[in-house]
Amino acid sequence: MQSPVVVRPGCRVRYEGTIHTVAGMSGTLVRLSDELGGTAAMHLPTLVSAPGFEVIGSLAPRRLPAGLLDGLPKPAADKAL
Repeated sequence: MQSPVVVRPGCRVRYEGTIHTVAGMSGTLVRLSDELGGTAAMHLPTLVSAPGFEVIGSLAPRRLPAGLLDGLPKPAADKAL
């Protein structure tokens, strides 16, 4: 099983053969900036399904807020983790 793709502000991604930085996100809209000052905006599903897309490196994983999964049955909480 593959880990899910995590895209968030500050991530560096390869899109259309160029390295971009995720400059911001609003819902599923992702704003990218490249090293030459170019910018682009697209929906997240379009970005992650593009040929050659990849996240370059990784940021430190975010921790879930304490107690967030407490009300779920154990199998569901394990699956979410």
